[in-house]
Amino acid sequence: MAETNSTEPTFEINQIYVKDLSFEAPNSPRIFTREYKLKYDHDFEVIQQPLDTTNGIFESQLKWTVTAKTEDGDVAYVTECHQAGIFTLKGYDEETLNEMVKKACPQVLFPYLRETIGQMIVKGGFPAFYLPPVSIALMYENKNAVIGRSDSGATS
Repeated sequence: MAETNSTEPTFEINQIYVKDLSFEAPNSPRIFTREYKLKYDHDFEVIQQPLDTTNGIFESQLKWTVTAKTEDGDVAYVTECHQAGIFTLKGYDEETLNEMVKKACPQVLFPYLRETIGQMIVKGGFPAFYLPPVSIALMYENKNAVIGRSDSGATS
């Protein structure tokens, strides 16, 4: 057996699970009796919490909401998924650890979330919809840049 160097950074996936799941079709069954074209809005949030910092165990959660509306503005459906995972991260400096928990862990969760949301929409009676592959790190940075600009202290 090969020995591992305890100072080498480690990244382990302990568990992946759905923490919360919601699907609403407020205009059904009426929406199924007419033709419609959907427009989509997305929102996401990355949530993390330490579970056992001594042993480097963290929960990371990727919350994603998809709202589909008709051209008339009627809500066809709203779906929300909180995909979560428990990760063990050891051997990282504080800055790198923070980046791993906020970006790398949610990126691992994204394919699971993508599949869950896609299946939920189809089971709701709507055409298949799949979130495109994305870079969670880039989206997180862009969202924080927008939030940073909106919190610049300006008042109306």
